[in-house]
Amino acid sequence: MAQKVLIADDDQVVHEALGIYLKAEGFEVVDAFDGVSAIESITPEVVLCVLDIMMPKMSGIEVCREIRKTSQLPILMLTAKGEEIDRIVGLELGADDYIVKPFSPREVVARIKAVLRRASEQPKSDTSVITYNGLTIDLKSYTVTLRNQPVICTPKEIEILHMLASNPGQVFTREQLLSRVWVMTSRAKPERWIRTSSASVPSWIPPALAGASRPSTVSAISLRPSKPIS
Repeated sequence: MAQKVLIADDDQVVHEALGIYLKAEGFEVVDAFDGVSAIESITPEVVLCVLDIMMPKMSGIEVCREIRKTSQLPILMLTAKGEEIDRIVGLELGADDYIVKPFSPREVVARIKAVLRRASEQPKSDTSVITYNGLTIDLKSYTVTLRNQPVICTPKEIEILHMLASNPGQVFTREQLLSRVWVMTSRAKPERWIRTSSASVPSWIPPALAGASRPSTVSAISLRPSKPIS
C-alpha cells in the first residue's frame, strides 16, 4: 500500500506541483485546503504532513500545536520568505523540518523522504521515558517533571534534553544537535534558535545532572550524571 502524505495548503498550485512529484515517487496524496480540514484529514495511514503556515480557518502553527498534543506525525512546514519568527515557533512546537517558498518540488520530496527515513530509523525499544534523581522526561506525552512538578518547555527543548539524557557524558556541539534533532540543509538550520535553546535547557537541570561549567557563548552541551540514567 502506498504511503499517504497530507498536503495542507490553500494554494491549488502547491497541491498540483507537489502531487505530481509525490505520486511519481509512489506516494498517495491527501489534499487539505485549510487548517480545520487538515486536522480532519489525519488518519493512521498518513505518514507525513506538509503544512503551510498561512492557511484559512486555522493557521499552520495552530495545526502543528494540535497535532503534537496527540501525535508524533512528521511535519514539514512551508513558510514564506522572511517569516523567520514563524519558522522558529513551528520548530519549537515540534515541526521536523521546514522549507521556504518559492521552493523546488523535487527538493520538498527529497526532504520528505529524509524525514521519513529518519523516523523509520528510530529505535524500536521503549526508551521514550527517562527518569533520574527526580527528573522525568517523557517523549510520549512530551512532558518534563522535576520532583513531580511540571517543567514548562517547548517540544524541541524536550527532544534536546531527552537526547542528552540518553547519552550521559557525551558532549554535543550545536551542529550535532541540529543534525540529530532536525533534518536540514545548512542554509536552513536555525542557528539562533539552537543557541538560545541549548543555553536555556540546562538552567533548570538538577546539579547532579549538570555538565561542566558552560561558556558564555554556548558551543557544546552535555549531561554528566553521577550514575547511569535509568
